[in-house]
Amino acid sequence: MLRMQIREVTSCAVHERAIIMLEDVHAQWRLTFYADREEARRLAHVIGRSPRAKQPVYDLIQSLLNACQTTATRVVLDAVQGALIGSVLYIQRAESEVAIPCYTTDALALALRAHLPIYVTEAALAHAERLASSPSPLADCSEV
Repeated sequence: MLRMQIREVTSCAVHERAIIMLEDVHAQWRLTFYADREEARRLAHVIGRSPRAKQPVYDLIQSLLNACQTTATRVVLDAVQGALIGSVLYIQRAESEVAIPCYTTDALALALRAHLPIYVTEAALAHAERLASSPSPLADCSEV
């Protein structure tokens, strides 16, 4: 898996969808995908606010994690149904890790709020644009 960061969230007026752009931490790969505008609005709110800003749905999720004595550990984006990008939020519970599928925009917002690493799988990376030559797209990916 390759570690990514959010580069940009914009809007496409023609298609009435948001565009989310991620870039790997070494600026060699860029993954761009569409998202529902309303979902992306929550993500943009998290990006534009201070870390202490209230966001009811994410505050609720964090409260649930705390009440269940779990900790979110990472977000992984993967290709689903061909060209779509899906995501999984991983949480640590006791001695096991649990994968929770969720909307990609919400997973990214949760990652930003909790300072979680964001990774993409090789299948998702197949939809990415190569920005610079590198020996392997997963060369520095032994972090997970």
